[in-house]
Amino acid sequence: IVNKLNTIKNLLVNRNIMLTDTTLDGENYVEFEGKLKAFLDSMPAAEPEFQTWSGGQFPANEGLTIPAQVNYVAMGTDVHAAGFTYHGSWRVAQNFLSTSYLWDRVRMRGGAYGAMSPYNPNSGLFSFVSYRDPNLTQTIDTYREAADWFRNLDLGQSEIDKAIIGVIGGMDGYQLADAKGSTALMRYLHNTTDEYRQRIRDEVMGTTLKDLQAFGDVLAEVSENGRIVVVGSTDALKAANEDAGYGMEIQPLM
Repeated sequence: IVNKLNTIKNLLVNRNIMLTDTTLDGENYVEFEGKLKAFLDSMPAAEPEFQTWSGGQFPANEGLTIPAQVNYVAMGTDVHAAGFTYHGSWRVAQNFLSTSYLWDRVRMRGGAYGAMSPYNPNSGLFSFVSYRDPNLTQTIDTYREAADWFRNLDLGQSEIDKAIIGVIGGMDGYQLADAKGSTALMRYLHNTTDEYRQRIRDEVMGTTLKDLQAFGDVLAEVSENGRIVVVGSTDALKAANEDAGYGMEIQPLM
């Protein structure tokens, strides 16, 4: 154990691969810079050992059992790998997806404590997720029906404008200094340029009904090729496999 911990320490504590993030005003940074350099110089230096991670081998669909009366139902896939490119209108579409479609069908009708549709523009992973959900197959069916719901969407521009305003408000939230520093670091790590951010902002502002309807194609990809992963009771997972043929590989989590 000691040898393994030392190996981890030697891999991580290496000033040749360190990146520091400092948030303070310019005047005080002049005084702080020397102290920071002295601290970094005290760290060991070694040639970095970079490795390529290819991911693990996971079952197509997976069920993890816990002693619970509710389920946590997820379905997702990499939509970038399918050829889709992130468009700012997706953020507006997600607003309708989470606050209207999933809220009405999974939470209000289905009785789940919550439902959401997270998307990571860096990895391309788009997911449907519910938590404390008394249903399983009904929720998966709801996920799969979302594509047609968007394709047949009929909204006035005033409703779309309200959603746009909500999205822009989230993009322009007030930040204290520490949050500004953290945000700047993440943008640097992800190579999120000002030009990219402006493009997304313009696409959000210009979202049309046609854009929202086209989002149905993205959800169709999730429906057709998304992996299903459920955390729930053994009985619920087995019943879902038998009734819906999900083919989940079931294994105990707790």
